[in-house]
Amino acid sequence: MMGYGDAARCLLGNHDLNLLAVAQGVRKPHRKDTLHTVLEAPDRTAMLDWLRQQRLAMLLALPSKPGTINGACGRTTCVDSYKNNSICKGS
Repeated sequence: MMGYGDAARCLLGNHDLNLLAVAQGVRKPHRKDTLHTVLEAPDRTAMLDWLRQQRLAMLLALPSKPGTINGACGRTTCVDSYKNNSICKGS
């Protein structure tokens, strides 16, 4: 994704956050983690710096149809979830 520059946008997921935490020494790698490829790469610093600049959430123009979002509790819309800043307040 780094190579696409401003032509692409991405969101950090749980694997990305885990990688950043391990790289910072905040947590130890799990037994089954495969982070060594990034952590031992010659461009490790550039990749981690790029990841740190990525978003955790973004608001997109999506249809506001009820449904679940990434395991969210209850029926909600993407816009409602973003505005309320807490997806699981109840259904």
